Amino acid sequence: MTHKCARCDWRGEDEAAEEHARETGHWRCFTCRRRFLAEFEPQTCAVCVGNIRADLAELVEGYALLRPEGTNALTLLGDGTMQHVVWSGSVALHDWSWDSDPLPVLPALASWEDYIREHYGVTKRPDNPTLSEVVAWLTQNLDSRLEIAQTFPAFDEFAAEVRKHRSVVRHAAGLVDDPVAAPARCFECGEPLVRTYEETRHTAESRQRRKEIAAYIVRAAEDEVEARRACRSPFPIR
Repeated sequence: MTHKCARCDWRGEDEAAEEHARETGHWRCFTCRRRFLAEFEPQTCAVCVGNIRADLAELVEGYALLRPEGTNALTLLGDGTMQHVVWSGSVALHDWSWDSDPLPVLPALASWEDYIREHYGVTKRPDNPTLSEVVAWLTQNLDSRLEIAQTFPAFDEFAAEVRKHRSVVRHAAGLVDDPVAAPARCFECGEPLVRTYEETRHTAESRQRRKEIAAYIVRAAEDEVEARRACRSPFPIR
């Protein structure tokens, strides 16, 4: 894969890109580890910032469509207070959890918000937030206000966890076209064939529509935050 440096005219392959970064200090994005950073991007490229914003919006969209049916959906909708482990001091007597169990979305993202707020020394979030409130705060501070995409040391870990949550939620909500096994085997290797959905199903118009929906969800979440903030004010606007 050929890379182009965003700060100079250099072009080259992966191995040469690492050497160029070490020699010049023109580093690649800490999140995707592929694109070179521009001068105004200390640690995260603009593409990754846009991707994480879309991931957060689609996470809210999928979460709203979850139904309390099935183990994964119930776990994703949970508040994180259910105890799967019985402890006796520091010894676990019974553990009914599975490594494959998904994390509840709201407490997972709320813990990231708490961590980020503590890192920057800002006020603590209100108790019992909704997912829309948490996502709205994170979105508002991606590349403005706190600019966590460029200044938060663990932003790459945060982005990876958000993407994982998005994938699990959208699968549980039935928004993902997964490949299905076809009733036939490969003539060469003998393994079952997999029938995939055609990419042409997702046209440019449908992609644009999905972006518009995601933007609407984020705006609605921001409006909800502002409305709740006005209700908590000692002098509400009449």
